[in-house]
Amino acid sequence: MRQGAHTQWECRYHVVWCPKYRKDIFINEGLRSYTWELFKRIAREYDINIEAMDIAEDHVHMLIEIPPKLSVADVARTFKSISAREIFEKFPSLKSRLWAGELWKDGYFLKSVGSEVTREMVKKYIDSHWEREGNPAQLRLDFKPKRA
Repeated sequence: MRQGAHTQWECRYHVVWCPKYRKDIFINEGLRSYTWELFKRIAREYDINIEAMDIAEDHVHMLIEIPPKLSVADVARTFKSISAREIFEKFPSLKSRLWAGELWKDGYFLKSVGSEVTREMVKKYIDSHWEREGNPAQLRLDFKPKRA
């Protein structure tokens, strides 16, 4: 439970979104590491707590806790718009791989985490997804990129 000056709250969501055309752009480890750090920075700036995250080759899973002053739609739009702008700045060649020059698909999946779907269930799903993919390069919450 988090609290503000006059509020106590617990607003958790499982959010998933994909690159345009479901392209497997995150096979690039440099892009994946950069995106990981970028999402963490965006979360800090907007008082969003990322409890679990998985950046798969062609989609992103997050278990987030957001303050009630933010709408989930605004949070998804914020992550997607800031990351698209900064990723294209850092990796300009990526635009040619995404024909329309857009990084993310328009929509996203959202599930609130509450009494029926617990936080532990979502964390377990994200962790098992990481293991099922069998890709050691996939990022987990405890991921620490290697310094060059």
